Amino acid sequence: MFHSSEEILNLCQRINMSAEMTKKIANELEHFDFTHASRFLPELLVPETSSCALDCLTGALDGYGVRILTACLSAAIDTEREIYAKKGISDRIYTDTMNIFAIMAEEYYTIHGIYGFVTDRWIWRQLSGILFRLGTLEFEMIRYDGDDPTGRLEKNTPLLSVHIPSDAILSREEMDKSYAQAREFFANTEYANAPFYCWSWLLSSKLREMLPESSGILRFMNDYEIINEYPDEDSANIRVFNKHFHTPENLPENTSLQRNLKKLLLQGGHAGEGEGFIPL
Repeated sequence: MFHSSEEILNLCQRINMSAEMTKKIANELEHFDFTHASRFLPELLVPETSSCALDCLTGALDGYGVRILTACLSAAIDTEREIYAKKGISDRIYTDTMNIFAIMAEEYYTIHGIYGFVTDRWIWRQLSGILFRLGTLEFEMIRYDGDDPTGRLEKNTPLLSVHIPSDAILSREEMDKSYAQAREFFANTEYANAPFYCWSWLLSSKLREMLPESSGILRFMNDYEIINEYPDEDSANIRVFNKHFHTPENLPENTSLQRNLKKLLLQGGHAGEGEGFIPL
């Protein structure tokens, strides 16, 4: 079912949604009929169907961002009741995990200058209960389907895939707390001893030439043994500069990372990505 305006707006408050976006959500709840779209919401809670259901929901709502966000928040209420409550997962972990909706809305505003929402086919993981924010980091239950040249990660190996939210604090203390919390959280599952794994621009070796040794990004990277590098990838660009662009000439230079990445882009280079894991 589609939940009431009161329930959805209460969730907005719990996950620290901005006042501006909350007003937009309230407007959608008042003026739009979600009956047709609501038939896809139960499938968002099932890992095997969630990604496809998100695509169907997006199509049913004509790709309109705030409506998709509003519908997903309704589904998130069921996620709490059907997944978190039944597994005894705390309210803190639930609100920390669902805070991704508020984070993504703020990222949209930073990039576009208006409040909106783009799913990036990402948030089905939170809604279906395969990804949880535990402290400063997120952990997703996956099985390895890559190609590890070292041979230590075999196909179908259970992994805890680590994701770094844009508001993550990459201090030694906060990261260690997250890893420890993850070990405790997954202790009674098949992921109890799963290696921590990451595929991200934050593991690109090129960053070593762009950042000081004290950098939190390098601190995060140094925990991982890199098994593959993808030097021609550019996923870092939007994260570092918080804007879409076609040419790098007018990019900001407010941080050392921005200055050094801009220099690399002007030379025709790419930030790259890396894939790695923390050995047990």
